[in-house]
Formats: sequence, C-alpha cells, structure tokens
Amino acid sequence: MYRSKLQAIQNPTPGEINEEPSMTVQGEYKEMKEIMRDAMAGMQVQTSDVQYFKPESITQINSLFRNSLDLTDLDALRAKTKQLTKEVDEAYKTKKRIENEKKELEEQRKKENEQAGSPGPETSETETD
Repeated sequence: MYRSKLQAIQNPTPGEINEEPSMTVQGEYKEMKEIMRDAMAGMQVQTSDVQYFKPESITQINSLFRNSLDLTDLDALRAKTKQLTKEVDEAYKTKKRIENEKKELEEQRKKENEQAGSPGPETSETETD
C-alpha cells in the first residue's frame, strides 16, 4: 500500500508477466480500437452465442465451435459425420442381432417345452386337465 502518489511512482510494483502461449485464434479477434471505432460509426457490434457445456461433456468441444468455418473445417465435419454415421449403423446392426437372438432363444425354449411334454408358459389350466 502506498501512502502518496510519489511513493507509487518511485516504487512501482511489478505486474503479472504472462509466460503462457497465446490462446487467441488468428482472425477471430478485434482490437478494442476497432470495436470502439465500429460502435462509434453506428455499426452493430458482433457478438457470438456462447455455448456452455457440462463438465462431463468438455471432451466434445472441438474446432467446429468457432465463429467461422473454412473449407478444411467442412472437410473435417464431413469426416466426423461419416464416422458417427458408421458408429450408429453398427449400433443398429448390433441391436437387431440381439433382438433376433432373443427371438431364436424364445422359439428354441418353446420347442424344448413342447418336446419335453411340459406345459409352456402360454398354456392355460384347461389344456392341462
């Protein structure tokens, strides 16, 4: 804490020095001067819709959430879409296979019950009398 303005000038405290690499994406920023110049000229200030994620879905954030997409981004999106489509198709085939296996097992149990002569779960009491 400084007692006077002179003391503050003579003994300045060092500020924070950022040694981390810049996280600014080239072409996705405007300097404050540009923003103010545009606002003073009556231009609409561009804002972006901020998307919030739950902590467990943080891995889903990728370059496609940027404000502007270029052709390489569209190619990456196409590849990701193909990959997801393939995964969905595989899951659908697996589901169908499991459903078919269940049906086969039910039919097999029904045949075994008929061959053993024991009444199946679908028979009523009047049929056994």
